[in-house]
Amino acid sequence: MSARSIHQKLVSVLSELARVERQAVLLFAEMADKKLHRELGYSTMLAYAWEELGFSDARYYQFMRLAQSFKQLPKVKEAVASGELPWTKAREVAKVATVESQRDWIDEAKKSRSRELENKVRVAKAQSAPGPELFSKESSGPVARQEVNVTLKLDPEQLAQLESLMEALRKQGLKGSREEILLAALDLAAQSDCTRVQSRPKQIVVYRCEECGKTKVSTCRGLLEVPTKDEDAQVQGTDGVNRSAIPPKTRREVLKRDRHRCRAPGCGSRHFLEVHHIVPRARGGTNDASNLTTLCSACHRLAHGR
Repeated sequence: MSARSIHQKLVSVLSELARVERQAVLLFAEMADKKLHRELGYSTMLAYAWEELGFSDARYYQFMRLAQSFKQLPKVKEAVASGELPWTKAREVAKVATVESQRDWIDEAKKSRSRELENKVRVAKAQSAPGPELFSKESSGPVARQEVNVTLKLDPEQLAQLESLMEALRKQGLKGSREEILLAALDLAAQSDCTRVQSRPKQIVVYRCEECGKTKVSTCRGLLEVPTKDEDAQVQGTDGVNRSAIPPKTRREVLKRDRHRCRAPGCGSRHFLEVHHIVPRARGGTNDASNLTTLCSACHRLAHGR
């Protein structure tokens, strides 16, 4: 084939690829909005995307952020659905557009190359809007409100404690983003007039290797090594009275066997863990560890709901 023929074929294939990707983004957004992944046995869209679509984390978050932005930016969704705007440009527009500025950003994206649009979005994100004006004199695109990144450096044990406290606050009914919950927790602490030293309200799970003696703590980043110290720990024993349907000893064994992770396909959550009967007790299922598995609360509800 000649260079011209290959070029024309490549342009045609890329055009078809853009159409297919556009459809994929819109279908993904519909799945997420209607929570249809639950009907397929997945408690979260992330688990569904991992297992069924083969998505990487990066691709999932690209699709999910755009899908979530469609709710606040209907004109952007319409532009993608009609083919007026490629989904990759829509992804950039969604980073800075508001309900009022979305049409202006769509027009800006249509007349800009992808690299130019990325630069305009970067400039807009780096600037704070000076007033009600849509455009600033320093840039050729709309201006978004400024966001500031704050970095915390925690050791593995501190990370596990933070996650445990965040989980406890969510269980108490606090809602919002991680940043909002963290600020609410600090506000509650500042308002407290208690000066008495209290014990930690939440425990963290630490594993100790019987062979090498190393200890690791379970976090969202996996198992991270921490210094060995028993003076501030409660070591789980093997004795005790059975006061639950599943004996505490068996429950600990199941959690240890499953590495304190949800065993539902594609999930792997390390939080809100519960022990589930594979064969229900009502159908003759026993409390033996072989009939038990670890599920997070979301996957557990889904399993019983189905």
